[in-house]
Amino acid sequence: MAGWTEIWTLDDIEKAYVDSSSISANGNMVTMRNMIDFEDRQSFKNLFFPKAVRYLSRINEIEYDCANMTTNLVDSVLYADHMGSGVAVHVSKVLLLEKPFRIIQTTPKTHLELLFEVACGSRQKL
Repeated sequence: MAGWTEIWTLDDIEKAYVDSSSISANGNMVTMRNMIDFEDRQSFKNLFFPKAVRYLSRINEIEYDCANMTTNLVDSVLYADHMGSGVAVHVSKVLLLEKPFRIIQTTPKTHLELLFEVACGSRQKL
């Protein structure tokens, strides 16, 4: 069972959480689940899913390369209700990207940067 810990909030519009029990590390590579919970319904559609689905939360599994400061989305599930509850309205199993997303340090820190710090900082504790 996931134990979600809030790490970031944006004016109560969206909140980011981590599931520390999901963290696994292999050298410089760390995998961790996170959840983004939105105050208002979001809409998702793309080329393969042209009919938009509406959701209030999203749970992602992300692979972090701590040495190179990059991330790759492994999978993502969009949920109809808050905090990963209700019907899963969309499930994506993502192939790892040829060019991973690079973490760029900003001020103030974004939730992506904080997630990276949690995942890579956990390596010493495992």
